[in-house]
Amino acid sequence: EIASCLVGSEMCIRDRYWQSRSVDHRMHWRAAVESARIRGRRAPRSAQISVGESVAVFVAMFVVHVWLLWFASWHESAPFNDVTTVYRQWLEQARSSGEVPGVHAPLVYPVLAIVPMWFAKLISSPEQIALGWVAVVFLLNCIPLYLLAVRNRESASARLRLRAAWFWVVFLALLGPAGIGRIDAVTVPLVITGLLLARRRLFASGGLLTVGAWIKVWPAAVFAALVTVHR
Repeated sequence: EIASCLVGSEMCIRDRYWQSRSVDHRMHWRAAVESARIRGRRAPRSAQISVGESVAVFVAMFVVHVWLLWFASWHESAPFNDVTTVYRQWLEQARSSGEVPGVHAPLVYPVLAIVPMWFAKLISSPEQIALGWVAVVFLLNCIPLYLLAVRNRESASARLRLRAAWFWVVFLALLGPAGIGRIDAVTVPLVITGLLLARRRLFASGGLLTVGAWIKVWPAAVFAALVTVHR
């Protein structure tokens, strides 16, 4: 076949040469990414997360939280009713009676659930507790978002983690205000952070999942699954 190309036309040889170079380049890029993944080295620049891409994810997450707060402020279904009514009532009762829900008085959630409610009231006011709640949830969501889109931006798995970060942002926007208007909105970032740390920092991961279980029970199932996999 090569001989026929030599006889037929020099252009055929040139086309075959550049085709082989293109294939070799793609194979070299994939091999470099795989090598970086295995050895923990830096991935090719095209496989890394740029600073602009990291900033864009955080800006998008902030915009989503602002939009959800605005949407909840006027919608007739009152998606923040738990925050503006139930949680606020518990805090007012604790202030007036001196009895802390979950400690001195019954509480439907584990004892640490009152902590994010207090923080929401602390950074805002009883009348604006929804604003404080969204701020608390956003700050907590920034922790796993940092692990996904900022930390180890040059690793081989960077692009995969960036796609995961964008999926989370879009999913939260589609979920609507109810996605951040419940106590579960506090435990979700704790669980995601715990899972992201599980491979190299098992004790820190277990600690975060334990704290999450003391806020809402469901992270205990994730903790049990993590222990089973580790064994």
